[in-house]
Amino acid sequence: MTTDVLVALVGALALILTLAAGRLGLASERYRLATTSERLALHYDREGETDQAAKYYTEFVRLASDQSDGSTPRVDAARRRLNEIKNPGG
Repeated sequence: MTTDVLVALVGALALILTLAAGRLGLASERYRLATTSERLALHYDREGETDQAAKYYTEFVRLASDQSDGSTPRVDAARRRLNEIKNPGG
């Protein structure tokens, strides 16, 4: 391989790694936001502030669903509780 080809390959690899790191950083930030939203939802739910709890359950479900296939035990539990809040008694 010539030096020009090696330089081009190293440059391409650096670009790929930079893009991957950016995606990982974004995913990490979304995870933190989802976790924070879930904790706030649980807090407000315990305090009986269901309007606020619903707001944060909705945000948690949206953020967590974007990161996974949309169905995890935590997301499913949040969806169930959100449904209970929105439809009391039924």
